[in-house]
Amino acid sequence: MKKMIKKVAVVLCSALLFSVVGCTGETDDDASSDLTTITFYYDPQTRGDAEYRQLIDTYNKTQGQADKVKISGRPVSGVTNSAQSHMMRNNAPNVIMVGDKSFKSLAVQDLMVSLEDYDKKTDATSDMPAELLNRFRYSYDTKQAGAGADLLGVPNGNDPKMFYYNVAYFRQQNINIISVAEQDLDNYNKENGTNFMPHGYAEYDASNAQIKSWASTAGLAASKNLAGDNVYKVFNEQIPTNWEELRYLSKCFTQTYNTGSPSKFGFMTEWWFPFGWSVGGDCIGYNGKQYEFTILDDTPNYLVTGDEATVNGRTYQRGEVVLYEDKIKDSTVASNADLYAIKSQYDAFLEFNRYTKTQSSVVDEKTVDGVKVTYKGYGLIDSGNLSNRDGEFIAGNAAILSRDYSFGYTLQASGLKEWDVAPEVQYREYVGGSVYYKNGTNNFADEYLKVIGKTYDGETYTGELNTVNGTAVVGLRAVNSISEAYVIPKRSEPDKYDAAWKFITWASGREGQLILAGCNLCVPNQISLAVSDEFVKNQNRIVDNLAAVGASVVDGRIGDWGYFEEGSWVTAWANVLNGSVRAGNMTLSQFYENTKANANSALAKKEMVIRR
Repeated sequence: MKKMIKKVAVVLCSALLFSVVGCTGETDDDASSDLTTITFYYDPQTRGDAEYRQLIDTYNKTQGQADKVKISGRPVSGVTNSAQSHMMRNNAPNVIMVGDKSFKSLAVQDLMVSLEDYDKKTDATSDMPAELLNRFRYSYDTKQAGAGADLLGVPNGNDPKMFYYNVAYFRQQNINIISVAEQDLDNYNKENGTNFMPHGYAEYDASNAQIKSWASTAGLAASKNLAGDNVYKVFNEQIPTNWEELRYLSKCFTQTYNTGSPSKFGFMTEWWFPFGWSVGGDCIGYNGKQYEFTILDDTPNYLVTGDEATVNGRTYQRGEVVLYEDKIKDSTVASNADLYAIKSQYDAFLEFNRYTKTQSSVVDEKTVDGVKVTYKGYGLIDSGNLSNRDGEFIAGNAAILSRDYSFGYTLQASGLKEWDVAPEVQYREYVGGSVYYKNGTNNFADEYLKVIGKTYDGETYTGELNTVNGTAVVGLRAVNSISEAYVIPKRSEPDKYDAAWKFITWASGREGQLILAGCNLCVPNQISLAVSDEFVKNQNRIVDNLAAVGASVVDGRIGDWGYFEEGSWVTAWANVLNGSVRAGNMTLSQFYENTKANANSALAKKEMVIRR
């Protein structure tokens, strides 16, 4: 078990640093007439040219000898998103890398060999996350994508989103950093005499004798919070913050709310995905016949709190969230005792958008129970600088940044010394709620995080997770990620399909993934490998919070730009969102009215059905 604040030691693996002569991975001693030569096209930028060369050279000298296969590699910049021209040739490469953004455009043209039977015989993908595999599944005859469809590509690493945070800034604000997985928290507390609750960020009452006793033993430092209370501030880098914790933590690092903040802004992001996906929402929803634009769907989502629940004829298990199609077609969802209503996609999208608006900017106006409600911004992000969010974080103008794993490569070269990663935000409910308001208002400026151990309205706040029928009320852990896959073009030589699969199996397996991980641009595609000591030791930079990295691999989903065979249906509304809405010139309701017709018209033309 990881001790509190203890970081993972990293051993540099010199094997990943040596250079390989030549650009094809071929050597004189592996050339033999009894070997089947396979041409392999890859993008030298996505995983590192030196690492790809080492991958090819290692295979040719080791497993390739047993497979009787020799790889002739060819680096082609940008090939993962422009593979079509190569795959359409009659002499197509035997193996080529395809990005998840362009995959479906190739799938609908029937350009790839199905790997389904190969995979069933070898079970090569058994340790890969289902969501990662599903983005490379498509059945040409049925036009079905995702779960249950044919496997056309084997994932090659993953580049998921996570939170980067400035460790020095957290310490400067007297935030105690711990690193304990949620499933290990009870045992950790028993072994160490502590009483940490399952929060990403929490504050504990320093005047509470019981808390003071164990906090002192744990070596926690006390300080004043934004409300002026003496507390122990605790950030657990292995548990996601909920919506309220993230915005309060962002407030602590935004100078308009905290003049003592070392950063101008608390949190910078450009992605709504973890907010919406966590409650089971999305920008599209299948209604049983076609997709609808659902980015502002205001119907509640439902968490299954019974052992199982049947909704619209589909059976769900405890802890799952009901799909859009089922919740809108089943009139009994609101009265189903095995379902618990959680926030809507509208609530999630509103929360995301309030970050980027000033405190005086109107994000939306909505009539609730006959009363007009105005939602204003939080003033936590400089929306004008979002395009330079990386530079803002590196320069110290933001304390927290949502970014890909590969961003760590940039940080390594930036000179920023103290940074670490943590899980993205998640919908989580706590008994008694998470916040209270001072001065009798519900304005964000008067909103503060409830302190564990203090009394509010006659009740002592315990910080316990809310449970219903024994089920913790937490949403999905879901982040967007970028991946690519090994595929076999149909127009390559059929008599070499088997040989191509042998190489794919090895390259996407443990040894191949560890080699490619050396580029620091991706996490291995296998769940066990992503959290293994082998992966840590293969890093050429410090990866302290490996648990958050591994969890992000499991949680990773493809972004909306890769849902269908082309992404123009996204740009039709995303350009308005990133322009007029972000600039504060249009409310969310106005945005929806201006874009929903075009979005729904584009979606009505989609014949592809995506299954989860």
